Amino acid sequence: MALCKMFSGYTTIIPIEDILNPQSIVVLEIDNLPPKPGMGFPARLFVPHLYGWKSAKWLSEFIRII
Repeated sequence: MALCKMFSGYTTIIPIEDILNPQSIVVLEIDNLPPKPGMGFPARLFVPHLYGWKSAKWLSEFIRII
């Protein structure tokens, strides 16, 4: 499991398998530009099969938990 912390104070736990899935990404650019604040600047977690549920904005860190 991984604890994902956001600059907004929001946290969520995601299975490490979902984070390591090749389709999951940390979005640092959209159309070669940093994401706008409303889209998740500085980074946004994108997990396709959990989109809208676990694809949180304003990602600050991952912490692996057991």
